[in-house]
Amino acid sequence: MTIMSEDQESSNSFKVLKNKIIESIINERNAFFIHQQINDPDLSLNERRIIVENLLHSNKSLFLQRYGQYLDAKALTFFSNDNCEEVQIQLGILQAKIKSKNKLLRNRRFQALQDLLKEGTYFSNTEIQSRNPYLFEQMIGRYMNEQERREFQNSNYHQNYDQIGFSSYLLETARQVYLENRIVQTKESQYIDDSSGDDSEEINDEKKDSLRQEFLKIMIENFLAGEDREYFNYEKVDNNEEYDLSREFEYDQEDRYFEE
Repeated sequence: MTIMSEDQESSNSFKVLKNKIIESIINERNAFFIHQQINDPDLSLNERRIIVENLLHSNKSLFLQRYGQYLDAKALTFFSNDNCEEVQIQLGILQAKIKSKNKLLRNRRFQALQDLLKEGTYFSNTEIQSRNPYLFEQMIGRYMNEQERREFQNSNYHQNYDQIGFSSYLLETARQVYLENRIVQTKESQYIDDSSGDDSEEINDEKKDSLRQEFLKIMIENFLAGEDREYFNYEKVDNNEEYDLSREFEYDQEDRYFEE
């Protein structure tokens, strides 16, 4: 078995990042490559790749001016060790733009969050269990007594089904099996040793409520960070200026929320 040195691993990571940068740009529809006449055929991906690679090799400052807008913060780290002053100036400008954009997006999402919390469904026990069944079980489910489990099951039925009957029972059973399978998959993917068992343990109501609030904050932070794309359409929030114009808010209100 070959063991790579830290320098080799760093070099490989550098090459991987470089290739990702090139691939992302040549597939960008709005990127400029060369001046073309109206009737000229579109450049092939290979032609684009040659242009991008040559520019990246010959003039990183111009490369960032032309294509930096299509790179995220991780991609920009590729240029962080470059000693060219012009490159560092371009890098600083792009990083500032990304930081400003990220702040704008988080504030828009924070406004959407207030609506979701008020509406009540998206952050209900049923929904947050569905989005992260393993963490839900570890922080909430394992501490439920029999009565609480029955109440939770009843709330699931009423939220998910218009009528309570045999068909809804089958659907809920299938949902629970699906969630249990996801818990097993999470344990396997994270190499979690469950040999000691996962039995419920007795804790008081105050501790249960504290864990519930802690779990809710984790799910809220996931939402703000954009990690709910499988469950939430961020485009309708991130590109919606109404979340800026129709509401007055201070930029530090999100920090105050998490300090409470």
